[in-house]
Amino acid sequence: MQSVGAQACAKHFIGNEQETQRNPSTTPNGKTVEAISSNIDDRTMHELYLWPFADAVRAGVSAIMCGYNRVNQTYSCENSKLLNGLLKEELDFQGYVMSDWQATHSGLKSIHAGNVFPTRPWFCSL
Repeated sequence: MQSVGAQACAKHFIGNEQETQRNPSTTPNGKTVEAISSNIDDRTMHELYLWPFADAVRAGVSAIMCGYNRVNQTYSCENSKLLNGLLKEELDFQGYVMSDWQATHSGLKSIHAGNVFPTRPWFCSL
């Protein structure tokens, strides 16, 4: 795909497993209910979830998209262990990370976690 000048985007980085309550919601009395968290231990993360993204990084993917979900109680697009630790350090990903539509719940926290493009990525549709 990238050999013809298009940028490939692998998504959704990691644990995007449910549609129910994947975004925070508000109850009728105004209480915020956070999204469901995919709680994944280190061994399972490395032996199961990380492989497809490792393959995408080895293939030279330009971008990785984080999702709406929470992983180990932290929103995917704000999760430094996922983005800076696993993706950028362990896999040596040299591309950029972007959020899914409205998947960023903060500015600085997302940027510090490694999400360099926390906006609405209308151009990433793989």
